[in-house]
Amino acid sequence: MEIKRAIDCGDAIREKFSALFVDGFGKDLKYFSKDTNKLTKAFSHMFVLEYFYVAVLDNEIAGMVVCIDKEHFCINHNKAILKKHLGILKGSIANSLLKNYFNKQPQGRALRYCEDFSLKYLHMRGNKSPAPPSGRPRGAGY
Repeated sequence: MEIKRAIDCGDAIREKFSALFVDGFGKDLKYFSKDTNKLTKAFSHMFVLEYFYVAVLDNEIAGMVVCIDKEHFCINHNKAILKKHLGILKGSIANSLLKNYFNKQPQGRALRYCEDFSLKYLHMRGNKSPAPPSGRPRGAGY
């Protein structure tokens, strides 16, 4: 396995990122659409690649992690793009939720967010590393 900065992988990585994001937050995102392709297209624009790292296994992205300080945001979503793919109402709701969840300024911490969005591929490949703790939902920051 190799760890790379996402920005070094080029802009084409966005769709794969989005697919991992949709997989990692699948239960939460089903409200917006049950079509994972639609969700992948809706969210692919928003990742600020310079803050993400990817695990590459067999030339495939096995997982992604973001680690940022309290001065930066890992998501830069566009309300118009969300509305285009999810519709006016659900796109507006997604915009609000993304803004409130990912773009909040934390109080008193230097490290704001360090998270593995999805390592499902590693578990599917037989990697024996432990799954995320059951008390912490996938996608919840440390």
